[in-house]
Amino acid sequence: MADQRKKWLDKPAVVIDHGATRCVVGMGGESHPRAMVPTVVGRPMESVAMRIPDLKSFYIGSEAELKGNKILNLRRPLYHGMVDNWDDMAKIWEHIFSKHLRVNPEEHPMLLTEAPLVPIINREKMCQVPSPSYSISKAITRLNFGGRDLTDYLAKSLASKCGEKCVRRQSRYGSASGDAKSGVWEVVARKIKENYCYVSSDYNQEVARMNAELRGLPSSLGKNITQTYELPDGQVVNIDFERFKVPESLFQPELIGQPDSPALHQAVPLSIEKLQSQEMPGLKSSAPAMQLDLDLIQLQKTLYENIYLSGGNCRFPGLAERLRMEIYKHANKTTGLSMSVNVKDIPENGGYSSSAVPSAWVGGSILSSLSSFQDMWISRQEYEEIGPSIVHQKCVQATPDGEYGS
Repeated sequence: MADQRKKWLDKPAVVIDHGATRCVVGMGGESHPRAMVPTVVGRPMESVAMRIPDLKSFYIGSEAELKGNKILNLRRPLYHGMVDNWDDMAKIWEHIFSKHLRVNPEEHPMLLTEAPLVPIINREKMCQVPSPSYSISKAITRLNFGGRDLTDYLAKSLASKCGEKCVRRQSRYGSASGDAKSGVWEVVARKIKENYCYVSSDYNQEVARMNAELRGLPSSLGKNITQTYELPDGQVVNIDFERFKVPESLFQPELIGQPDSPALHQAVPLSIEKLQSQEMPGLKSSAPAMQLDLDLIQLQKTLYENIYLSGGNCRFPGLAERLRMEIYKHANKTTGLSMSVNVKDIPENGGYSSSAVPSAWVGGSILSSLSSFQDMWISRQEYEEIGPSIVHQKCVQATPDGEYGS
């Protein structure tokens, strides 16, 4: 078994960073991913299939998006970081291996990312994919919303401006069946969000500046907030409050109907404050209590000085500085200590360039190639001998409702 495991680990790992909109895929040890695959499966509408008999039974990724939801019923199998349609997710994985990576999944280790605090059942089900591995920290705070929620919020606002009563909200399984309007608005809203939205340094001041601009008063900054955008039907719409109000949802989740979710600037200190000295491998439990406390404080200070942004929602211009200011105010107020806060921007911030290298995928690529990580892989034989519970022996355990066990 040892020789077989060594032969298996001699090959580079497949690294897949799952996202509700797209999966970033590539091979461990490489500096760039090989593909970004839209996380979507489309099946022909019954009425269309009768008129176009040569349509395939389903389309995946870019091919599904190109066909669009005037022809296909589009479904996204990931919702808020969890898989809720395993058949469709399996089709996307198979598509990734056969078309984009061209490797046999049984011959390579595989590192898959998952959302924080997912329930046990989701993780165990994912463990059925050949040779997966997981890495997760105890100090995690989960937000109850994601990029698609911001896109949907913007889509409703734009549709209201253009005379539509409402854009029907996308269902958990994708755009509503037969509702082409909903899909069009989703695509338009995503493009506007990625290219026009920004985080204001002071939300109330930005609202006041926008109101003054609408009254025709000159801007003190010398440039207007309002931008124009041409819709697919040729209609031109003004993008004004939406430019900064949509990203403000990261700091005020109630704007998108999530009043119970922590805001981004609250989640970071909450995660750091969850750390306990007895849980940190770098702190010696045999040390005196006072020294442990001092070491823990120093560790927390180090973490406050090294906050990294990663993911689509972190690409809004102005986010890093606003987050730094908000965390600084929160940390120094709650801890009573003088905390220096440094938020490190991701390199691709300020635009959703197709050449950008996603930070989460790069982390997975580096992790999978480290010699110190090799004992973390789960082999097929281990899975067959122990079962799905093997995944909890090699990563932090989660309880069925998504909270950590002791």
